[in-house]
Amino acid sequence: MPANRTPPALNDLNKKQSYHQLIKLDCVEHKTYDGKGRPKKDAPVKSIVWQVSAEITEKQEVINDAIEQKSSSSLPATPLKTT
Repeated sequence: MPANRTPPALNDLNKKQSYHQLIKLDCVEHKTYDGKGRPKKDAPVKSIVWQVSAEITEKQEVINDAIEQKSSSSLPATPLKTT
């Protein structure tokens, strides 16, 4: 996978996160071969496993908006009468 291309699964995960986002994504390819020890040069690849690492940050603006919306919804809808 090219270094500048993000795997589709990570893009989907990033879109599903409401209050967090993934940054500094890094994908490392690990090939596995049949048999024990060091593989021969012409050995076929059995499978490829991807190691994914990312840094998670908060979407602070979205979090603040949600807090404001939550606190404003707890206020009474009609003003209280004072007598």
